Amino acid sequence: MGFRANRSLNSLHYNREALLEKVRANRVKHVATYDAAIEIYRLELSKVLSEMLGSAERGEDVEHHIELSRPQTFEGQYARVIQMLDMAVEEEVELDSEGFEQIVMDQWDWSHDFHLSNAAYVGQGR
Repeated sequence: MGFRANRSLNSLHYNREALLEKVRANRVKHVATYDAAIEIYRLELSKVLSEMLGSAERGEDVEHHIELSRPQTFEGQYARVIQMLDMAVEEEVELDSEGFEQIVMDQWDWSHDFHLSNAAYVGQGR
């Protein structure tokens, strides 16, 4: 079957176990990225707060604004999809192109925000 951009290719059927394996692997990568980012974030936050406390104890003016953005996680999205697939009674699951992009390709509506919020601490941001 050749893939062409047309209106007749709205959805396809996929093996439920293969989808579960893929989304679980994607979740592991997601959690590992978040865990690494949040660890660095907490270290940097601790450093900034310690500096602020030191300034306050010395009677100096203290900047009250902390310019660190907290890393984001969307692990719940993976958990929801995993639970849905776990509870499905069919061995084949129908996915449209959006579902395939999310579950298999790991490209979600929030992917850009996730990578941006974590890149400041891991990967490209370091």
